[in-house]
Amino acid sequence: EGFYNVLKNDVSMIGGGQFGTDETKTFGQCGTTPPTRAPTRAPTRVPTRAPTRAPRAPTRAPTPVPTRAPTPVPTRAPTPAPQTPPPTPAPQTPPPTPAPQTPPPTPAPLTPPPAPFQAPPPTPAPQTPPTPAPQTPAPTSNPTPAPQTPAPTSNPTPAPQTP
Repeated sequence: EGFYNVLKNDVSMIGGGQFGTDETKTFGQCGTTPPTRAPTRAPTRVPTRAPTRAPRAPTRAPTPVPTRAPTPVPTRAPTPAPQTPPPTPAPQTPPPTPAPQTPPPTPAPLTPPPAPFQAPPPTPAPQTPPTPAPQTPAPTSNPTPAPQTPAPTSNPTPAPQTP
């Protein structure tokens, strides 16, 4: 089973084949092709002229300053009047919005509302003056030395004279 067919210009040149077999077939005429010839023309010649020399120094003076004054600023052409656009058409008015549906009134409660909260009255300020601070010095970590009193002597001190 199986088949192959080689066509050239819709003409069968060779065919055959069987699955599982090897086959070698030669067809057509193959000859030796002679090598292509070498080019007949020689390459183009090298240019004969030497390159041009670099210029030595400028030969001409700079160009003269222009003799004519510059042209005046052009005047402006009048601008054409603006073309007014056609008026904008009035907007299409939408139909009126229907009135909102109101819910029925809420019935009154059957129980009376609770009494509002009342705060207690403020506490009055005390009428007695504050206790004064003690006048005695506060104790310290170092003991205070006892005052030096003169010891009695055998000579009495005279009493001061009153004028």
